[in-house]
Parts: sequence; structure tokens; C-alpha cells
Amino acid sequence: MMQSMPNTWRMVKLGDLALPVERIDPRSKFPDTFNYIDISAVDNVSKRVVGNPSLNVSEAPSRARQAVYPGDVLVSTVRPGLNAVVMVPHNLLNTIASTGFCVLRPRSDMLLPGFLFHFVTTAPFVQSLVSRQKGGSYPAVSDNDILSISIPLPPLSEQQRIVEILQEVEEIRRLRAEAEAKTSELIPAMFAATFGDLYFGKSPFPVQPLSSIGELDRGKSRHRPRDEQSLYGGPYPFLQTGDVAQANGWITTYTQTYSEKGLEQSRLWPKGTLAITIAANIGSTAILTFDACFPDSVVGFTPNKGISAEYVRWWLLGYQKKLEIQAPQGAQKNINLEVLRSIQIPVPPPELQLKFQAEIQNIREQIGSNTAGTRTFAYLQSSISARAFSGQLTADWREAHRDKLTIEARERDAALNEAGAILLRSRLTMAEEIEELLQDRTDGIYADLNHEQRNLFCEIERMFGGVDYGRYFTAESLAADIKGPLHRHSQRIESHLVLFAARGLIIPVSQMRDYNTGPAFAACYRLPIAEKQAPNDEGDADAIGSDDIRGALMEAQRKLATGRI
Repeated sequence: MMQSMPNTWRMVKLGDLALPVERIDPRSKFPDTFNYIDISAVDNVSKRVVGNPSLNVSEAPSRARQAVYPGDVLVSTVRPGLNAVVMVPHNLLNTIASTGFCVLRPRSDMLLPGFLFHFVTTAPFVQSLVSRQKGGSYPAVSDNDILSISIPLPPLSEQQRIVEILQEVEEIRRLRAEAEAKTSELIPAMFAATFGDLYFGKSPFPVQPLSSIGELDRGKSRHRPRDEQSLYGGPYPFLQTGDVAQANGWITTYTQTYSEKGLEQSRLWPKGTLAITIAANIGSTAILTFDACFPDSVVGFTPNKGISAEYVRWWLLGYQKKLEIQAPQGAQKNINLEVLRSIQIPVPPPELQLKFQAEIQNIREQIGSNTAGTRTFAYLQSSISARAFSGQLTADWREAHRDKLTIEARERDAALNEAGAILLRSRLTMAEEIEELLQDRTDGIYADLNHEQRNLFCEIERMFGGVDYGRYFTAESLAADIKGPLHRHSQRIESHLVLFAARGLIIPVSQMRDYNTGPAFAACYRLPIAEKQAPNDEGDADAIGSDDIRGALMEAQRKLATGRI
């Protein structure tokens, strides 16, 4: 049973803890330039301002009207489920924020900026906003929706203690992300080491037109979603240039589908096809992990025997700038199919291409392993956050500082009373709210899964989970074994599996090996391998004290720094 909120804590509406924010026109405040934060400047994963925020006053948009200062916490009111939040950094002065943010400027005598910032990244906060959002295609909440949410409020010194622990957790998450990025950066170096420099000077390999080493053709789709809705909404994935550009090399998910009518005027490209964009993001490439349709702005390349699609993709990445130069100037740059057909590409021996492809596969598996570890760490981070905002994480520390906290609590209550703040009672502790959300699988990586998808994932966990080795499955095997509306509907199941893989719920693998019949190639998946040390139940997690968590995090950080994670 969860313990109730500590008696030195209070539940208070955010609006009672926030100071007013000045609305100004930057042209009247700054002589030449200012720093501008809009929603596109916030990375919703790292929760940091990205890019160069400097802007000339003459270019100030009409939404640049909120004067913000270091320590202010900005919460996007648009698409709140994405959790685009940021704390204005201390080195960012002369800053204006878009009116698309609710600016939370905490009262310094009651609420620390760091404590507030970590609170607005929690699952219960995000879920509270999602439940208040209005609008279908452009969901949003109001400032009042945000200000009406309640926050647990410990004394200031306990807030500081919680911030220190959560910052250590965040630092480990950042180091993990950096390690994953460095893993991906190995591939260009591996390409150069395997094939040498293929772009300058004479190639050591024979050169052939791209059209002679595989089938090369444009997508056949002649319509766009806005033109004829009857073409859409069926079982066939339909990819566009943005899907290819954002796929990071392997297309594992999609946002649009074709109906049977759509397929009649299109073509279904097979898994393993190399997709190449010839409009907008010219020269972007990615390999299909499922069958899909393309529009005429995407070209499909299916390699001949002895030609690796991975090799062609990575060679084209180095050639991409030349493709962009060949595109005529216009409202939207594009190239025609003949430009691609005539590209002269070096053709290394098949065995060398296969060696490179195998090395790429090893990296893919490493990235998949990292994804599984990230998922486990995300659960641990959510668990620590739950205990932080319920008071359990600092229980021992609070007992050791009881007298000091009692004095601080009286001072805070007096300030709350003077400000006219209304004290609230919470139905659940923060830990209970997060555990309830995780159980229902409606937040974080489970967000937006429909009823059918949640039921399918529960069945997969029941059939293949809970072991410390990989147990493989395919859409076909699930369709044969599963009961209910998905029985024998492998195409629908495959579309769900692709979504699960994109969110890190399952891991795609290139092949499944049956030791009786030999290798069986299929769109194959497995669950992340169960980790014995992960907090699997309430008892284990509750047994972790704050000092234990701090020590475990420091040890994990040391292992990460030495490459042991």
C-alpha cells in the first residue's frame, strides 16, 4: 500500500505559485536582436533549447510577445502529449517566448524552478493536459488548463534534494543518448574503411549506371490525401518523402495507409526496397522493413543479385549533395528519374558488399539492444520520478532533517496563506498516478495505442515475455495462434508490430533461425530480454532507499563512462 503524502507537504494549484509574465513587443525593448524561443526551438526529448535562437527585431513574429528570464519554465500549449517543455537556461538573456507557451515563473519563496521543471515532465502532468486538450488535428490546451493543475509542494530544502537526485538520473539518460548517437556515427567510418574513397579520384572498382545494377522506378501513386479520401485508410502502408527522410536508414513505421482502391492505382514495393526521394528532401534514402506504396516523389530501387541495398544507400548518402545541385531552382526542388538512372556508381565485389552489410546488421542489433536498455532505464526513471513527487524518495533524508523542514514548512504555509492559495487534497499520490498510467499503457511509449493494439501487445507479452533470452515471433505466427478479431489477419498484425518496434516495445531482427529447418527469413521480432535487476514489482521498488538509488545511479554512471553499459 502506498504511503500518503508527507505531513510537511502540500498540494497547491500551479496558478497560485506562479508570478505574472510581462507581454511586450520586442521591437520596443531591444535595439537590434533578441533571443526567441518558439515551439520548434525546443527538443521535446532533451528538454533543451536547440539551434540559434537569435533573431533580428525586424523579423519578430506576432507571437513573440512574452518576456522570459532564466529559471522560467515554458510549457507548450500545442500538442501537449509531446511534452515540449523547457527551463530558460541561465546563459540565455534578452529572451522572448512565443505565446504558444504557458510561462510558469515560480514564486521563489515557495517553489524552486528545477523542482517545477521536473514536475512538468512527469507522466501524470502530461496525461492531465492530454485529458484537457481540445481539437482533433491541432490539439491544444489553454494557460488556465495548465495553471489549474495541482503540484505537490515540499519545503524548499527538500525540493532542492529531490532536484539533485533527478538531475543525476537525467545526466545518465543524456550519456546513454550520446552513446547511442556515437554508435550510429560508426557507419560512415566503416564504409570508408571497407571500400576506400569512392568519391574523389579513380575508383578501384568498375563503374556502372545505377539503372544497370537493379530495378529503378518511381512510385505510381497519382493522388494526395487531400484529393480523394477513398484511396486511404486501408491495410497497405503509404510512405511519403518525409517518412523516408526521418527514418534514420530503416523505415519501421508509417503514418498513412492505402485502401484496396488506392493500391489499384499504385504499386506495392517489397520489403528490402531502397526508397530514394527525388523531391523536397532530395536524395534521402531508407530501406523498407515491410511492403509499402510510394508517391511519384519517391523512387524504389530493388538491387540485382550480388548488389547490397545497404551499400547503395550509403554510397548515395555521400553523393546526395551532387544530386541537390542538379535540381533546378523552383518553389520546390526536385530531380527527374533519368538523373538517378544515369548516376555512375562504383560496384565492389559482392563479397565485399556482403561483409559491409553484415557489419551494418551488427550495428542495427546494437542499436536495438540500446533501445531495449533505454526502455528499461525509462521505466526506472519514471519509477524514481514517482517516488520523488510522492515523498518516498527522500523519506530517510526528511527524517534526518525533521526540525529544519518543520520550520520551513511553517514559513511556506504562511506565504501560501498570504498569497491566498487554496490547499488541495490529492486522490492519489504521484507514485500511484504513474503506476496507474503505466498499467493502462496510455502514456509515454504506450501513448495513442488503440484498444486492439494494447490487447495485441498484452498477448505478445503473455506468450513471449518474462524470459532472459530472445523468443522470436512474426506477424504470420501470431495470426495463426492468436484468438479474436486479429486471428489470421497477418497484414493488420504486421502494421501494429511496425508501430511497436518504432516505439521500442519490441525489437525487429533480420531473421529467425529454426534449428530443425535452418534459417527462415521473415519480418521477425522479439521482446526486450527481461533484466533480473530491474524493479519488477512494488515491493522491490519500495525497498530501494534514496541512498541506494543515488549509489546505484553513480555506479551506472561509472560503468557508462568506461563503456560497460
